[in-house]
Amino acid sequence: RSYCDGALRRCLIEGRGRWRNTHRAIFPNMSANLIDALTTRLGPNGVVTDAEALAPHLTEWRGRYAGRTPAMVMPSNTEEVVDIVKLCAASGVAITTQGGNTGLVGGQIPDGEVLL
Repeated sequence: RSYCDGALRRCLIEGRGRWRNTHRAIFPNMSANLIDALTTRLGPNGVVTDAEALAPHLTEWRGRYAGRTPAMVMPSNTEEVVDIVKLCAASGVAITTQGGNTGLVGGQIPDGEVLL
């Protein structure tokens, strides 16, 4: 069962982690090549794909919005940010940026995009 906010196009899905087993169906633009390229550029600690590690970054602090992402990237400098944007753009994959995850309208919650 899901609840969608049409204005923000965000869905709150009951039963966390349900998307884990349907990764390719939900993230059709995300290729393993992109994940590999991001990992090569950022190192193994720069790309997070583990569902448990991603979970705190997929829910807005009030619990009103929940999202999904195939990967979270954690650059350590501006050059890495530039390379992430180039790799995602070349693959046709969108990026959602997230700072402190303190927004009030859910804009920091990814909906299938790579989380930066």
